[in-house]
Amino acid sequence: MSLAESTAGAVRQTRIAGTGLHRLTGLAVALCFVFAGLTACGSPRAGDGSELHIATYQQQGVGGDSARLEGTLAAVGGCLVVQAARTTLVSFPEGQARSTTDGTIMLFGKSYRLGDAVVFGGGYNAVANATIPGPCEQIQADGLEFTASSDATP
Repeated sequence: MSLAESTAGAVRQTRIAGTGLHRLTGLAVALCFVFAGLTACGSPRAGDGSELHIATYQQQGVGGDSARLEGTLAAVGGCLVVQAARTTLVSFPEGQARSTTDGTIMLFGKSYRLGDAVVFGGGYNAVANATIPGPCEQIQADGLEFTASSDATP
């Protein structure tokens, strides 16, 4: 039985069996289930105080911008990624990426939030001196990895 079917059933039962306060209580419980289902995704959301893990690397010299990654900032399993055609783990130069408990993500000196469109220059290659937080290791193993060396977001 889907969430929508069980919610509809709870509302139907309160209409048949209850009156007044019982009806409102049943509706409130049903709405709580709906909202819980919509918001409980297991990943940090902008501003909810959850820790957002960001992969970094030690930049040595000037990085190349021969590749371009364009997509939307997202959190998967607590890890900052870019969603495009595929989920891509992005490593940023140390000191160029951090998140705050209010949902702000600072990348290359610019302020972002989850859901913002971004464009990064860099390359589709793993660097030997990258620091990949534990929650990001599975994403790294399953998908693409991009090493960002610049922000080209308009």
